[in-house]
Amino acid sequence: RILYWNAAAERVFGFPREEALGRVMDQLMGPGTRLPPDAVRQLQERGRWSGDTECRARNGSTKVVERRCELQW
Repeated sequence: RILYWNAAAERVFGFPREEALGRVMDQLMGPGTRLPPDAVRQLQERGRWSGDTECRARNGSTKVVERRCELQW
């Protein structure tokens, strides 16, 4: 779930903070934003992952962004 969404994310992706917070990335931006299998494996093994992925903005354009994911218990 998206826990942090700043003004830069609003500008880049076109989704207001209120719409993004609490949602899962692929619910907000479509299934193309899912983490690659190796990232999921690392997240499961270490509880965290960071790296570059492609995400879709509200207007349909593709953005390459650095993502940081952590498991929250």
